[in-house]
This record gives sequence, C-alpha cells and structure tokens, in this order.
Amino acid sequence: MLTTEEKKLFPAPLVPTTELFKSWQNSDKFTILIGYQKIKESISELKSGDFVTYYSIKSPIDSKTYVILIKPDWLEDYKKYGGIFSMENEGLVLIPPPPIVTPAKN
Repeated sequence: MLTTEEKKLFPAPLVPTTELFKSWQNSDKFTILIGYQKIKESISELKSGDFVTYYSIKSPIDSKTYVILIKPDWLEDYKKYGGIFSMENEGLVLIPPPPIVTPAKN
C-alpha cells in the first residue's frame, strides 16, 4: 500500500481524453505501453477511463512518441515487486523492480 508521503510524490493525474486516446491509434506515430509493457492488443479495444494517468516521451531515435498508460493498480504492484520511486531534481524517478528469476527446470 502506498503511504501518504509516497502519494504526494506524484503529479496530478493526466487522464487522457477520448479524442487524445483515439489519436494514439496511429501506430506510425505512437507506441503504447501499459506500465513498462508494450501492448499486444489494439488500443481501439481499450478505453481512456481504464487509466488514471499517462505520460509521453518523444524518441530522438525513431521520432515516435511513446505513451505510457498507468492503470490504478500499477503503482501498488510496482512497489509490491520492489520498484522504488522518489522525487529528485524536481522530477519523478522510477527505479524498476528487480527481474523475477525463476529456477531452471531440470
């Protein structure tokens, strides 16, 4: 569970409008991720109301805009699996959880 102090680290939610959400369907311009995972289904099957916030990053390499959608439970899971977040230099820093390593089957 996120503490009150942890919740204060996050900016006010940016809830995507339906119009903005539709614009992201252009896969030539946008790559959509939910958390850190690229979505496999079409974005047209999702609804803007399924997400509590988003942020976007323009890639200097391929000129695409990467849109990261955040579901309500994502931050709870992020912390649960060892992810760390803090505020540094007036920006939010997310340190991913360590990889989950499963033993090899003999």
